[in-house]
Parts: sequence; structure tokens; C-alpha cells
Amino acid sequence: LSFGIVLGGWWAYQELGWGGYWAWDPVENASFMPWLMATAFVHSVMIQKRRGMLKRWNLILVSLAFLLSIFGTFLTRSGLLNSVHSFAEDPVVGGSLLGFLLVFVLVVTGLVLYRYEELESDNELESILSREFAFLLNNMMLVGICFAVLWGTTYPILSEYLLGERVSLGPAFYNQVTIPLFLALLVLTGVGPLISWRKASASNLVRNFTGPVLAALATALGLWAFGFRRPTPVMSFSVCAFVLSTVLLEFYRGVRARMRSTGEPLLLALVRLTWKARPRFGGYVVHVGVVMIAVGITASSAYKAETSANLSPGESFDLRGYELTFERMTYEARERIPMLLGWWLLP
Repeated sequence: LSFGIVLGGWWAYQELGWGGYWAWDPVENASFMPWLMATAFVHSVMIQKRRGMLKRWNLILVSLAFLLSIFGTFLTRSGLLNSVHSFAEDPVVGGSLLGFLLVFVLVVTGLVLYRYEELESDNELESILSREFAFLLNNMMLVGICFAVLWGTTYPILSEYLLGERVSLGPAFYNQVTIPLFLALLVLTGVGPLISWRKASASNLVRNFTGPVLAALATALGLWAFGFRRPTPVMSFSVCAFVLSTVLLEFYRGVRARMRSTGEPLLLALVRLTWKARPRFGGYVVHVGVVMIAVGITASSAYKAETSANLSPGESFDLRGYELTFERMTYEARERIPMLLGWWLLP
């Protein structure tokens, strides 16, 4: 799903010329919502596996991921939203999807109520300074972002029904609501793997978080010294440094322990450690991917400059201190390569 969302955004930018986050087709939001619910489930199900908690919540999350997939299909295929994918104006298509959605809602609700007592948690939350609580906050952030995306996506329909006028919410709404949630989620991405289960001690917190916190502070001071003054991008880059430091710290500790216990060289210890605990270290690799995406989004959103200018050959214009000159226009014929081969094969 992650790969499909990235390719969808790439296609929209390449083929349709849409630029900027949230300035895309509603189908992008429709695919993003089940991704958020599935990501929340992937994290909270670890609490169920380790501590026998959140059984009902996990069942609801995984059901919502599927329901939102059908709901997003209904929105974009029924013609309720303006979308390049709204090719099905036949009410039978929308009605069938809506009927299937309502039936599945009833089925899930009935199953949860039927098994309600059997899904009771085996343990309770013991401390807010624990991995369980960090994962719970993680779930709250993801659900909050999903609700914001759902509200922004369906607002044109609601406004038309309640106010008689179709009003769309643009990127400003999404940025204002989701940026604080995404920053908090990014912090939790670094906190979760390092904090102890059940209850973290003061010594555990100091030992695990001193290095990453110092890395975040050093990043913020370095950016400030080089002239970066906007608080939100500086905060985002600093949090990215924090998360990356936590991942490197976990790999360093694991490899060092294995080298001491087995006498293996560095590279062999790294490979065998990662292979032996694939779910754990695979999750860390995913966190590195999240950091890369966060850096890219922050840089392109905060420091992007756009302008329009009508120029004749030889004329110039200024863009944030850079002088750009239109020298000449050339034409080039390019043969299209099938999409299956990928855009990276284009000359």
C-alpha cells in the first residue's frame, strides 16, 4: 500500500502536473486513510502479542482499515467527489459499494459485541512511562490524522448537503491540522523502540535518550548557525535526527553485544543479528524510511519557491536571490516507454 501511494503521487505529478502535498486528487486521500489505520494496527498489535492488551481495539482498527478501503472506493467511483477516477456515474455502482459497506459495518459490529467478553485485556497499563503508553499515543496520533483526512475529504459533500454550497478544503487546512500531529508521531517513532515495557526507570530513560536528545539539539543549533530560522522546519529536522539516532543506537548496541558474545566480525554480526530478529530490525529500517520521507516533505514544503514569468529569449528574472535566464527553446522527441518498466528508465 505504501508503494502504491508513492507511485500514485508520482504519477499524478508526472502526468497531471499536480504539485504540492494535499493538492492532489481525492483518491490519494482515499488510499491514505486505510494506510493510517493499518499502521496503527501494526503498532498496537505488538502490545497484544507482548502484554495481551488492546484486543478489542486491534479488531476495530483492522476492520476500519478494510472499511475505509471500501469507503474510499465508494467516494471516488460513485461520482460524489470530483476526481479523475470518477468514471462510474451509474448509481448502481455507488449503491452496490454503499450497500456492501453498510453490511460489513453491521457484521463487524455484531462480531465485536458477540465476542466482547472474550476480547478482554489480560493486563492493564501500569505507567505512562512505558512502551505500551507510547504505542497508545502513536495510535491516537494516527487515528487523529485519519479523522482529519476523512473530514477534509468528505467536507465538500457535507457542506453541499448542510449548507447548499459545495466547499473544498485546501492544503492550508491539512497543513494546519496534521503538521503538529505528524511531528508528535515522529517523536513517538523514536521514543517507542527505546523505552521499556511496563514501566521505565529513570536510569533507563537517561541511558537510552541522552544521545538522541543531544543529536536533536546539535541539529537544531547547527541549522540555526547556518541561517535556518523558521521554527517548524528546524523542529522537524531535529526530530528526524532524534529518530535516526535511536535507530543507529539500537543497531550499535545489538551488533556490539553479538560481537562480544560470538566473536564475529562487524559485518557478519550485523547480518546475523538483523536476520535473527527480522521483525524488530525490519521495523527500524522502516523508521529510517519514515525519516527520509519526513526530510523530503519538510524541505520541499518549507523551502519550495514558485513563480510565473513571461520571458523572451535573453530575458531574466530573480527567484530568491537566483537569477534565471531564458536562453533558448529546444524541441526533443521522446518515445514513451511502457509504465511497467518504470520512469527511471527514461532518458
